Amino acid sequence: MTDTDEVRQALDRQRTVEITTIGRRSGQPRRIETWRYRAAGRYWLTGSPLAEITLE
Repeated sequence: MTDTDEVRQALDRQRTVEITTIGRRSGQPRRIETWRYRAAGRYWLTGSPLAEITLE
């Protein structure tokens, strides 16, 4: 199994995605929580857990 396969499996299991970045100047970690959904065969991230998005 490749890293990409592992990421896809994790995305299929969990809707909440936690992203941690390191501040360029402060060096401090910053964590955000976002939600993912799948539409039109792609994964999308949104700031709202129940966002309704129509793809045309």
